[in-house]
Amino acid sequence: MSAERADRLTLLIEEYLEAQSNGEVDREQFAARAGERREELLECLRHIDDLEDLSELLTDEPEPDLALPERVGRFEIVRLLGRGGFSFVYLARDPHLDRLVALKSLAPGVSPGTGDRAWVDSEGRSLAHLRHPRVVQIFEMDEAQGQMYIAMEYVPGPTLRDALDVVREEAEGAEGAEGAEG
Repeated sequence: MSAERADRLTLLIEEYLEAQSNGEVDREQFAARAGERREELLECLRHIDDLEDLSELLTDEPEPDLALPERVGRFEIVRLLGRGGFSFVYLARDPHLDRLVALKSLAPGVSPGTGDRAWVDSEGRSLAHLRHPRVVQIFEMDEAQGQMYIAMEYVPGPTLRDALDVVREEAEGAEGAEGAEG
């Protein structure tokens, strides 16, 4: 994907998210603005929705009896960052490049079926094409010892869940203020 094409897609995503934050927006109608890139835009928006849905399931603390793996592939596991319904995100160290990464892998005990492989492939490829300061970069997508994973940029700080909580609080505050005025 050329930089110009990626920039255009990024601008469309930003416009959509802005329109969505200002009220309801018809996704199909908006996607028509993308022309020949309509399907590509819709796929990216579906992944953004998936990330928002998964953020609802994330927990900040691991279960007490959860044993963390020592490594996934070449990556050394440092700690659990969060988890969803069927995947975990770890803080991991890449010994080859001596850097920290966020490593997303299927939860222990989840067997990677054909659908799971397709989902990981689709998520990895979609995110790999996005270039935006608020979207982490994908470094690697692979499988080790039967465990699929995506290694991505680690960004310390608030989680997506934290950010969504702030947005919800602000929206509830704005609704309350509107109700008090009306």
